[in-house]
Amino acid sequence: MKNRGVFKFAACVTLLWALVLPGCEQVVTSPRSFFENLVEEPTVPGPTDPSDPTEPSEPVPDDNTPAAPSLPKVSASDGLITVSWSAVEGAVSYEVYYSDTQTAPGTPAKIPVSTVAVIDGLTNKTTYYVWVKAVNTFGVSALSPMAHGTPWPASEAPDTPGALTVIPGINRLTLNWAPVGGASSYDVYINTTPSSGSAGLSATVTGTTAVIGSLTNETIYYFWIKARNANGASGFSPMEVGTPTAPTSAPTAPGAPVVSPGNKQLTVSWAAVEMAMAYEVWVGTSNNSASASKHGGDVSEGELSTIITGLNNGTAYYVWVKAKNTIGASGFSPAAIGTPSAFAAKPEEPGTPY
Repeated sequence: MKNRGVFKFAACVTLLWALVLPGCEQVVTSPRSFFENLVEEPTVPGPTDPSDPTEPSEPVPDDNTPAAPSLPKVSASDGLITVSWSAVEGAVSYEVYYSDTQTAPGTPAKIPVSTVAVIDGLTNKTTYYVWVKAVNTFGVSALSPMAHGTPWPASEAPDTPGALTVIPGINRLTLNWAPVGGASSYDVYINTTPSSGSAGLSATVTGTTAVIGSLTNETIYYFWIKARNANGASGFSPMEVGTPTAPTSAPTAPGAPVVSPGNKQLTVSWAAVEMAMAYEVWVGTSNNSASASKHGGDVSEGELSTIITGLNNGTAYYVWVKAKNTIGASGFSPAAIGTPSAFAAKPEEPGTPY
């Protein structure tokens, strides 16, 4: 009986060694290899193939979305407006929006790859508001500051300017006004009495700011503006008055400057400050005015912009402005930031609207 049991055990082992696993090509030749084949080897994942659409992709960072463009420039003519702006680093195209209200629409009117766009088919003597966004593969920027322009018939003289703003200074006054439809230049008239009929022409400018100097402190001056184009001049604007005066305290700090990037440079502009005789421009690579350096010499009161050159493309720079007079200097303005870029270039006027 004992030999019969041994025989049965040997027979079972023999059958086990001869077993062929169903669905497999390998013949199990030993009990050890049999049990090894019953254990599935773990699969070690290999490197992902970026060209395989089934492979999970890394999340796309959103910190490379381009910055919003700076304030666009709008030039209006008969039935159209031309919009231009400074290039934004990293942008591959732009979206241009316009409306006859001060609310940006949801859909862009133009998607140019350059920094200029023409919007035509507009109604003359209607004011249009314009915004620009920068676009790249990471997303779309916020809206630029709003600009506006008013198309005007080519055969008509320009509209009459609105109210002026007069900022007093030392022996001078700075005048500001809103752009006028159809105007190519503006005539500034001055008088020491409130009579436009006897006022004298003080200056002709193409922008919407004029600095009138060589005035007598504590004297009241009266001002009017006329808009002009090839067809003639408008009527007088409403009268405004100003009095230059000697300072009794340092000027207040300017508002935040506007920074426009260029190739290895930044153009910085700012609004005039009451009682300022000059301005200082400071620049640094961190948002800390204490570590900033003064750029060049003082900028005279009549100049409200400067160009900072010799910068590194791709580096973000922070810019501040101070106002000063014979009493002292103001604090720093709020910081503005700009990044020089080789892609930034002065926009060219297009030959044909698109």
